Amino acid sequence: MGRWDRANALDVYCPGGEFASLPEDRVLSGSNAALLETATGWECVQFERADLIAPDTWRLTRLLRGQRGSVPGDAAIGARLVMLDAAVARARLGGEAYGAELVWQARADDIPQTAMFEDRAGLPWPVTHLRVQDGQLSWTRRGSDVPESWAMPEAENVGRFAVAFDMGAGFGAQTVVEAPFADWVEGANAARVAEIGPDGRTGFWTVI
Repeated sequence: MGRWDRANALDVYCPGGEFASLPEDRVLSGSNAALLETATGWECVQFERADLIAPDTWRLTRLLRGQRGSVPGDAAIGARLVMLDAAVARARLGGEAYGAELVWQARADDIPQTAMFEDRAGLPWPVTHLRVQDGQLSWTRRGSDVPESWAMPEAENVGRFAVAFDMGAGFGAQTVVEAPFADWVEGANAARVAEIGPDGRTGFWTVI
């Protein structure tokens, strides 16, 4: 989403760890990034200010939420925070590995762990600017291949999207469109849209 959150803060207990405040331009360039464990999954957040408020406890403020295609969510007390740097790499496996129980070992001296590979980082990003006007539902595509800089031109808004409407009993069957708009269904209470990736998986839903 790339939205500044100036109201909330993260209090992080990190024995022996240190955090640093950075100017806004450094944050916008990708610094001070972390993965936050939330009720809806892992959210990529960034922060501008870091203040030591108690022994081994830091308060992170001026947060930049929903980065790298993640979905903002609520974090409970005790949630994990993983700082990101150049040493963190995304696992790249073929589609046949989706849903399979795999054995993971980061280093030779680490204890192997079994986990299911979902490749959530490979899912399409949520669409944005979802709106209804003159009987038409429209939106804007987002993604790692879409420029986010204000200095760059608007990216071509193409792709395949799943669209579903709620007529009062929950969202019904979805339809697939190959343009960033669809006719609004008369009598609908809500609509949701998600991009469909090249591998056929549906990304995160955006609701209006």
